[in-house]
Amino acid sequence: MGNRDIIVIGGSAGATAPLKQILGRLPKDLPAAVFVVLHLPAQGIGLLSTVASAAGPLPVVQAESGMVISNGHVYLAAPDHHLLLYESHIMLGRGPRENMVRPAIDPLFRSAALQYGPRVIGVVLSGLLADGAAGLNAIKRCGGVALVQDPADAIADEMPLRALETTTVDLCMVGARIGDVLADMVHESAGTALPVPREIRLEVEIAAGERIGSDRLKTIANPAPFTCPGCGGVLSEVKAGHPLPAIRNMNRC
Repeated sequence: MGNRDIIVIGGSAGATAPLKQILGRLPKDLPAAVFVVLHLPAQGIGLLSTVASAAGPLPVVQAESGMVISNGHVYLAAPDHHLLLYESHIMLGRGPRENMVRPAIDPLFRSAALQYGPRVIGVVLSGLLADGAAGLNAIKRCGGVALVQDPADAIADEMPLRALETTTVDLCMVGARIGDVLADMVHESAGTALPVPREIRLEVEIAAGERIGSDRLKTIANPAPFTCPGCGGVLSEVKAGHPLPAIRNMNRC
């Protein structure tokens, strides 16, 4: 299976500082690719240069659909698009907002788990609410490794706490140490691939913006008695079998 060569990182409020520390500790010959989702507004600007200025020797680029994945590069999610991984390249999805945001962390984590299984290292940093918790659980279910910033070290501890509640993580530590740990982990051999749960595959398709028939949708969600305040579209509630149920607008507003 090779080494653990796919690193996915998600964060929100308070995550920029630990992300800079992490990227600054990674070597220029890193035998892995790094993918980052930070919650940002649809017209967000300046984040790319902010992260790149502190990323040490690794080049930081904004993700584009069709971009071929290369080791030793950092790929930052584009505004208003989910960052997804597919085989050897990147896809940008316009599926529904998750946890009220697009890009969201869960779609990246799920797509990485689906495509790369035990080769994936998932990292949840500081942030509000629960984005990243369900995705980190998907990574573990597919044989990958889960890291979480210590909630006591996070400016906003909700995302780390929800991740710890949802998944038995491999490591929980202060943000300043995560970069060094990742630099060692990427040289480890990946474990055995595990069967991918069908709901993970379906949720990746939804995040990509594919049309999902009602019969398939009913396997993971039920119609909700609400409409989207933004577009008036129908909402569906993900079933409680998931780590953290969520309500989503399948009309992709």
